Amino acid sequence: MTGSKVIKHIKVLVGIAFSLGILVCLWLLPDMLEKKQSSKLLTVAEPCNLQHSHCRATHEEKSISLKVTPPSIPSMAPLTFTVTLDNIQAKTVILELKGKKMFMGINKIPLSPLPDGITWEGTTELAVCVTGTMVWLASILTYADATAEPNKATFEFESP
Repeated sequence: MTGSKVIKHIKVLVGIAFSLGILVCLWLLPDMLEKKQSSKLLTVAEPCNLQHSHCRATHEEKSISLKVTPPSIPSMAPLTFTVTLDNIQAKTVILELKGKKMFMGINKIPLSPLPDGITWEGTTELAVCVTGTMVWLASILTYADATAEPNKATFEFESP
């Protein structure tokens, strides 16, 4: 091979290696970001139904309870989400609503503290699902301050 052909092949190989490196970084980036933003996860210990009563998630001595009013949880009607914290100090509490099997937009609702210091509330509406009953995931994120990892509890419920 002549010198110019060798240089051309080296350039092609460097280009391929560079492209593969970028693809690997893009593939690993979500995992790396998720690990940095990991939260303290509270789990729902027993099956619960928000249409019948409040639900509670726990981890060690901490707990987050969620109640929705009205309990029928209708779409396109005002819903009040009430969160009660036990052994969790929070300056900010966020309700994040997601469709379990269908993207329903970005729904992050900041909750307001009530005078008792452990109860937070917010009001929002659920979008209508054209395919029938929608399964929603309601995640409660509590932040002690702007730099702290959040406590997180996720509750599942259905809406007609």
